[in-house]
Amino acid sequence: MGRGLWPAVAGLLVMWLGLRSLWLFAIPGAITLLVLARFTPSLPSEPSQAVRSAWESHRGPILALVGFVGLRGMVSYGVVTFVPLLWHARGGSLIAGASFISVMLVVGIIGNFFGGVLADRIGRHPVIVGSSLFSALFLSLFLFSQGPWLWVSLAFLGIAVFSTASVTMLIGQDLFPKSHSMASGIALGVGNALGAVAVFGLGFVAARYGIDESLWWIAGLSLPGLPLTWVLPRAV
Repeated sequence: MGRGLWPAVAGLLVMWLGLRSLWLFAIPGAITLLVLARFTPSLPSEPSQAVRSAWESHRGPILALVGFVGLRGMVSYGVVTFVPLLWHARGGSLIAGASFISVMLVVGIIGNFFGGVLADRIGRHPVIVGSSLFSALFLSLFLFSQGPWLWVSLAFLGIAVFSTASVTMLIGQDLFPKSHSMASGIALGVGNALGAVAVFGLGFVAARYGIDESLWWIAGLSLPGLPLTWVLPRAV
């Protein structure tokens, strides 16, 4: 909820007080840090040999998982970055551009919650394949849409993109059964890092060919994940 609501809040804050007011977001961050320091439980150390053993046994699936979550990160970070810029280039307001992202992320909570439930019912592979296909579809529909359909297409895009979050986490924990910290780092951290790097590269595409073109590239980045899904294990 925080990830989804704060873009709209940030847009309102900047509209009222200017860009310099963004330092105010450090306050809830500092409070959260204090809460985590007080209440986060201690975990037992994980043997380093467990990571090496998992890598030697499941190298192909691990690389496929890194590739898939990296592509997922590229899509989510790319949309969050370029959709507000596209809306501004079309003459839209800052608040509306930020609200687009809030709708995508808040409605995407449905994907977070039910992606794992759906994987339990029909299997992990259909969920991951469906996420890739529907992410490309709904982002393409957004680029063709007008009026209320802009919001609808981004809402469904959020569900599609984030439906794999719990599934990839489970796959990572299967691949690293004795090192869940490493599994979390691959399933979450690597995707975020690669997504940020991709946004840097896509900035050159936007500068040369336009923001619309960069979003078409992002839609296309959903599809290379399809071959990787066949390497990811259904269960280990």
